[in-house]
Amino acid sequence: MTITDDPGMPIQINNFRGPHWFLSNFSPSRIIGAYGIVYKTAEAAFQAGKTDDPVKRQRIADARSPYQAKGLGRQLKLPDDWRVRRNGTMRAVLEYKFANAELLRKLLDTRHAILVEGNVWHDNYWGNCICSKPSCTAPGENWLGRLLMEVRDGRRRG
Repeated sequence: MTITDDPGMPIQINNFRGPHWFLSNFSPSRIIGAYGIVYKTAEAAFQAGKTDDPVKRQRIADARSPYQAKGLGRQLKLPDDWRVRRNGTMRAVLEYKFANAELLRKLLDTRHAILVEGNVWHDNYWGNCICSKPSCTAPGENWLGRLLMEVRDGRRRG
């Protein structure tokens, strides 16, 4: 976590490892999705959201790890409207993930911190890559962090 010297500046959680691992889509979290399929991680649930085929969704749910689930999701033919639907799919997955009382408490405990999925694997859509490659010098869009903050702030009000 990064804490600035200026008390007026917000706290920023700039990676989802260590004590903030629960924010990662790769962290264990039981999610029951469409067709009653149980996913072991938000990553698996998100990847399965790329298809309506229950057999393919089950194969992703059965993956041994979130890395394998991600690989299976990358093999799918994406729906034509995926770029339009992907943020809504991620938002729905996060809503299911944080329906878990313990995970919700941890999310709410981040209070008003800015959540940034900092990474070194060049993901500037869902996060903010901090590697030294020229293509990663601009700040990432950080959609995962933004959606996590939306879920957190919506649950705080609700």
